[in-house]
Order: sequence, then C-alpha cells, then structure tokens
Amino acid sequence: LLLKRGEHLSLFTAPAALERDYDAVPESYEAVIDAVRQSSPCVILDLPHGWSPWIRASLQGADEIVVVATPDLTSLRNAKNLIEIIKNARPNDQAPRLVLNQVGQPKRPEIPAKDFAETMGLQPLAVVPYDPALFGQAANNGQMLPETAPKSAITDTMRRLSRTLTGREADAAP
Repeated sequence: LLLKRGEHLSLFTAPAALERDYDAVPESYEAVIDAVRQSSPCVILDLPHGWSPWIRASLQGADEIVVVATPDLTSLRNAKNLIEIIKNARPNDQAPRLVLNQVGQPKRPEIPAKDFAETMGLQPLAVVPYDPALFGQAANNGQMLPETAPKSAITDTMRRLSRTLTGREADAAP
C-alpha cells in the first residue's frame, strides 16, 4: 500500500478516484493508520481542512499536531479555532505547533509572521516562503524538494522542520 519515494520516505496516498464517496467510520481510518504505524517509525497525516469524526479521532490520537496556516485573516481565524479545540480536547498534551506557509505572496495582503504568532500565542516552528516555481517544478516532475532544489533555503527549512518533528534535532528556527 505504501509508495516508496526514497530510502527514508514511503507515501500512503488517498485514492485517485473522486467519484466515489469514502465516508467510513472513524474506526476504519484508525485501523489503517495503526497498520501503517506498525511498519513505519514515523507516520505523518496530511488531513483535509474540515471537521468530521475521523479527522477529530485522528487528531486526538496523534502524538504531535502541526497546524499549517497561510498568513491571512481567514487562515488565522481557522487555525486559532482549531488549536483551541485541540488544546481543550488534549489538555495534558503538548500544544499544537504552527507552520506558516506561502509567506510573501505578491499582491496578497498578509499578516506579518510576528503578529500572526502573537495572536496565536505560538511561535511558528517554520516559516515557508511563497515560491510557486520551486513547488510547481517539484510537483510537475514528481519529485521531492531535495531532488528539485537540494540547496534552496526552502529545502533547508523543510529539513529542519522534519528533523525537529522526528526528534532528530532541537526545535527548528523559523
């Protein structure tokens, strides 16, 4: 079920067919996630923006949660609400972490990272600049960022983020 993308990365992707509904009970998702956990030392779930029983169960069962937001008002509101829900549901766990994505997009009014962090009450674990050429090239070539641009600042940011989340080094700086 896993698509190997390198020595240390395998992907378990969503089905490609969109015409079918995949409205399974949360226990079905938990069973699949548990099966993947048994064969992988680290499992990262990229959950859709939404709120359903299986997403709630996945978040409540996670060892660590990272909320990715863009620096705009709508994303700030959504991220703040999600983080508050998670904190209330998991009062004894570490607070969710924050990653700011697509920072510096031209012609888009954005909230400065410092102000975003202050409002959230969280310092971003990483700040990822807007670079449609790099991400577009990687996507179109079916490559990971280190394959497309191994020496780019964004690749370095993603490496630091990965190392921090997997416990391989101290918290990354934004």
